[in-house]
Amino acid sequence: MKRKLVQQGAATLMVSLPRKWIKAFNLKKGDEINIQEQNQNLVLSGQETSIKKELTLNLTHKTEAPIRFLVISLYRAGYEKITIQYSEEKQFQIINQTIKKYLIGFDVTDKKKDSCVIENLTEPSPEQFEIILQKILYNIKSMVELTKERLEAKTPGLDYKEVLQTIHQYDNFCRRSMTKQNKEKAVYYWNFLSIIIHNSRDLYNLNQFLDQNNKGLKVSKETTGLVEDSLELLNSIIKAYQKKDITELGEVDEKKNKLIRTGLEILRKSKGDESEILYHLISAIRNLYRSTSPLMGLLLESSC
Repeated sequence: MKRKLVQQGAATLMVSLPRKWIKAFNLKKGDEINIQEQNQNLVLSGQETSIKKELTLNLTHKTEAPIRFLVISLYRAGYEKITIQYSEEKQFQIINQTIKKYLIGFDVTDKKKDSCVIENLTEPSPEQFEIILQKILYNIKSMVELTKERLEAKTPGLDYKEVLQTIHQYDNFCRRSMTKQNKEKAVYYWNFLSIIIHNSRDLYNLNQFLDQNNKGLKVSKETTGLVEDSLELLNSIIKAYQKKDITELGEVDEKKNKLIRTGLEILRKSKGDESEILYHLISAIRNLYRSTSPLMGLLLESSC
């Protein structure tokens, strides 16, 4: 069935609906219909409907990393119900741990000897995307702050492992939400999150190093000052995102160049364990700066 578009006003195009379809749903002037975007298609319905994505797969991987990547990828792809067939109980244990650590709203709803079903029970609504993204930025900031406290030989109020786990959960939800909504500007959001989250991964590695070398480890005030400066850089990035203001990114390039130069100078004269700490810090700072490229694209698109 084909219908011609009719011009209505300066920028609106309209199309008539089939009479048979209107009668089937007993629709009249002023009634509402539901319209869903599915890739390049528009699906019209007389009442609220949703298409549930389901999948059955045979799991051949037996180690943690590929199983984790697979489950997370299916979650991000927007599946609501996934039946997984496996050959070993160990595979199920990895699946179950991945759900608990990295996914929001999913759980195992059925388990047999050689298969299980995982599905969406409850999760934040897509409308909460912006709130969840702000929480990611808040937790990245928390990771920088607790790292600074540890380098100053203070006891942080948060556990860096739990903070990174929370960041991963929120990040996976945002990517799932982008997939399900076919979200506008998704490529910029996706790349921005991919890069800025590496800042926390670098600091996670730094904190793991601190765990392994926590006896008698001392760092210079210059190194802790570098963490403080990186926190200012992060605050500038967060402020630019929250205000959707490109001009706020103006100082980021200057701050980055100064921080990298300072970090390399400290690294050149550092010795022993402090050199590894500085390696992770400089890498974290670079990822903050790299995240401004997709952020710039996102802010430009938002201003158009």
